[in-house]
Amino acid sequence: MVVKRFVDSHSHSPDDFDTLRVQNVFAHSLSSFRLSLDQFYSIGIHPWHAEFSGENELSLLEDYVRRYSNVLAIGEIGLDRRCATDFGIQESVFEKQIQIASKYSKPVILHSVRASSDLLKYLKRYKFSFLVHGFNDNYKIATDYISYGGYLSIGKAILNANARIIPYIKDLPVSHLLVETDEESEIIPIYNQLASLLGIPLNELQDVLLFNFKSFFRLKHDA
Repeated sequence: MVVKRFVDSHSHSPDDFDTLRVQNVFAHSLSSFRLSLDQFYSIGIHPWHAEFSGENELSLLEDYVRRYSNVLAIGEIGLDRRCATDFGIQESVFEKQIQIASKYSKPVILHSVRASSDLLKYLKRYKFSFLVHGFNDNYKIATDYISYGGYLSIGKAILNANARIIPYIKDLPVSHLLVETDEESEIIPIYNQLASLLGIPLNELQDVLLFNFKSFFRLKHDA
């Protein structure tokens, strides 16, 4: 068995030889997408697509979550105040997906753009595991999410010296951090930068993030 040294909690690319990865699939593309049994997935209706998604997509999403054990999470889903989709429609589709996640005990990968206060309302109303993908916001928002048990998934933003998260990242509990490529191709630069910012060796960070990854996605720790 190949021991994978890196993890990637949210990507639009398939797995590779060195990275344990969760590949995101949009629900509207499931009819033309072939799932591999050797790959982990998240499936969801993105807020950008909420306006064009109806009960068929929600039913298809639930069917895949029920049938495939390698669909580890629902996502990315969430709220986005910067996109053109009507916000009420976003909220309706988002809440229905949270209900599916709760029904099947699946964690959720959240997309949040200028909507953290809106999302916090749902975190108070529902109990579900979640990570916030591509997190790069202020300390107050970071600690709000963590107070609800959430994970912060760090991506390419930390490669920019002006990233908002950099000044306080050492003050965050490492047990609530994950990393992702999203639409990028390389996870290693993100690992290297995060290890440097946290002031810990790369191999120590690898161990911590692997543990976090398996905990969040409910995988066996001895696997």
